[in-house]
Amino acid sequence: MAVITPTTFNPLNDFVRVRLAQGVVITDADVNERDDIHMFELRAALRWFVGDGVPDPSDAFRVEGTGAPNDVTIRAGVPPAPAGASLEERALRHVGRCLVGGLDVAIAADATFRAQALHVSRGAPATALAAALGVPTIAEMPVLAGTVVAYLDVWERLVTPTEAPGLVLPGLGTESCARVKREWVVRTRAGTKAPVPAEADYQTGHGYYALATLARRSGDPNVAAADVTDRRQTGLTLVALAKRVRRLETLLLLVPSFGPPGNQLAPVVGTPGTEVTLSGRNFAVGPPQVQFGAFNATLVSAPTPTQIVARVPAGPLGAVRVRVRMAGGSVLSDDTFNVLPPPPVFGPPGNQFTPKNGAPNVTVTLNGNNFNFQPVSVRFGTIQASIVGTPTATVIVVRVPTGILLQNVPIEVRTAGGTVQSADTFFGSPP
Repeated sequence: MAVITPTTFNPLNDFVRVRLAQGVVITDADVNERDDIHMFELRAALRWFVGDGVPDPSDAFRVEGTGAPNDVTIRAGVPPAPAGASLEERALRHVGRCLVGGLDVAIAADATFRAQALHVSRGAPATALAAALGVPTIAEMPVLAGTVVAYLDVWERLVTPTEAPGLVLPGLGTESCARVKREWVVRTRAGTKAPVPAEADYQTGHGYYALATLARRSGDPNVAAADVTDRRQTGLTLVALAKRVRRLETLLLLVPSFGPPGNQLAPVVGTPGTEVTLSGRNFAVGPPQVQFGAFNATLVSAPTPTQIVARVPAGPLGAVRVRVRMAGGSVLSDDTFNVLPPPPVFGPPGNQFTPKNGAPNVTVTLNGNNFNFQPVSVRFGTIQASIVGTPTATVIVVRVPTGILLQNVPIEVRTAGGTVQSADTFFGSPP
């Protein structure tokens, strides 16, 4: 392990250079202080004159709910590097980046919250790694009826030859100059803000940045896409800022906005395919994009300055908010739209199920659409049938129940979206 003189750098001294002098000893403290001065000035410039956030066009460190329990995906937000790309090319163009307190942190590939090496679910290895790094393990996501913030925790540490054997010079068998590595993890805590000084989970020397807030429901550990609200500052470059200023000048600050809450959406409930009227202002400034939750909707007609008519897309279920994106910016509705499962539908008469007759326990395949919205049940006439396997969107396989001997009966399918009865009938044959 390298022996390094304790740092002599004090940012409040206002030293800006280290000057060599004749006839004096040059120590590691001199060289290290010069490096610390340069690093501090760069960090201060980034912290105060640029700020925290993600540069354009990267979408790095976007937190995404996928329906997994107590877990989210952290996106790299950049395209993968082509085969044969150099290390410099990968680092410049194919690694997501975020500034946190003037520190540039990078993410090379998508990750999940619970798969992080310091997460408590990994047991003893996580505990040992946390002790080695001098940081706490990553606690499980709080399960409560309220809001949780997902945030970046960034810090720097000295790298040892044990974990980086390349630091030992083969010819000399001794370590070269030590290296400092920048580390990051994503943590969660109750509330809407990352840790600040004087709070119990704040560590001196660390940088913290809120990435997203998550809506948590008591008794429901799953994190859906609609539960996540992005908190990142994106487009953090001077080029992106200039583009936004020019756009605002062009549009005369015509930013879209919804009307008063309670009158933003009509209707407020329906199945995929329902036409919904959005009411607000500046809805005709450039081509709009409408999203129900995280799913893109199609427009029914050309928007007017005060209204957009959009068709509910397939994909989201339950209460979702509606976002309108335009050249002048984007706006998220206060009101929510409740997306209902679509009703089940049998196929054309004559082809609704096969076979058309059979004895008890014979398997029958039902054909149609929207058959997979649980809970799903099937009746032959008034007799409940058992389902074989898991229904798909277009097929349910069932067993003929007892009790319909020598009868022609319709088949009824009931899902979360409603009930449908077949036009064809099934004949119960003797065993």
